[in-house]
Amino acid sequence: MSNNKNASEIQAVDTTERITKLRTLFKKEEYNLTAYVIPSEDAHQSEYTAACDARRAFISGFTGSAGLAVVSTDDAALFTDGRYFLQANKQLDHNWTLMKQGIPDVPTWQEYLVQNLPKDSRIGIDPTLITACDAKTLKESLGKVGSSLVSTEENLVDLVWGNARPPRPCNPANVLPSKYTGRSHDDKIANLREELSKENYYGFVVSALDEIACL
Repeated sequence: MSNNKNASEIQAVDTTERITKLRTLFKKEEYNLTAYVIPSEDAHQSEYTAACDARRAFISGFTGSAGLAVVSTDDAALFTDGRYFLQANKQLDHNWTLMKQGIPDVPTWQEYLVQNLPKDSRIGIDPTLITACDAKTLKESLGKVGSSLVSTEENLVDLVWGNARPPRPCNPANVLPSKYTGRSHDDKIANLREELSKENYYGFVVSALDEIACL
């Protein structure tokens, strides 16, 4: 936790209404969920996000940069590592169970979904907030107990947040000249295409913001 945080930033927020609204969405026919996973990262897998993408902080009240929340029909769990145990203990209200990662016998969030939820559960997630590799692994683990990972077209936390959600920043991007970057973006892309051709690849997906900026 940063030493610059003031007292108001480390006080618990009453999340009862937020969780209740989220669970109400679970019951809708188009979702029919047992639980919902809320990662910290945005669609670019950034650890430090814009305020409008701080969904895990909104739903849980925990503002640390690393962690993941799982809200089920009858429980809410926040998973984070040792850097944030003290902060999480102060910021989580009575609705939440802190799952201290790295402590013996405390499951990871993936293990929690498999071990703590009923068999045949439907676990929802925003598909833009999980990597393809992680989704594949999680689907396989859930499938062993008859449960499934469900992609929701809309982020359910955004629906709960509603009009109070901060607007997305819209700042201009500045292109640096080659004297600072060493190579032009045209050269970088041409070189990338050469490498793709050598490996007989059709394309290359770039999602991390620093990689996009580099290209």
